Amino acid sequence: VDSARYSPDGRWIAFAERDDANSLAQVLVAPMPSDSPVGRSDFIEITQRQQYDAMPRWSPDGQTLYFVSDRAETRGIWSVRLDPDKRPQHEPRPVRTFDSTRFSPVTLAYEDMGYVIGAEQLYFTLRELTGRIYLMQRKDPADSSGP
Repeated sequence: VDSARYSPDGRWIAFAERDDANSLAQVLVAPMPSDSPVGRSDFIEITQRQQYDAMPRWSPDGQTLYFVSDRAETRGIWSVRLDPDKRPQHEPRPVRTFDSTRFSPVTLAYEDMGYVIGAEQLYFTLRELTGRIYLMQRKDPADSSGP
């Protein structure tokens, strides 16, 4: 279990369950009853274990769950709207994907990509890859005429 987060009303918990052997993870939700333990059969699958879905975050109203994923062969932030019983109402949808060379999925470690869901905004940090190419004329070592 990884990245567990309580829902805004404190009645649910969202988390990722990883399969490190296959580099896969899925997002799950579980109820948080106060009087009895929760078993695996009580978990609600938000995503399937077909890619790496991790770092779930609740919307402020608790009706949408956001997560980071490698879906569609590019890393990004995805969302899924939940019904009152916290079951997905539709397939996950991309909120923001990072598929350009400058924001290459290879350079984005999950640890470097923190994000917070606000009432009307999504805040995230992101590592940006930039570089320069320099061209200079090669000096012949036998030439001693100066630089």
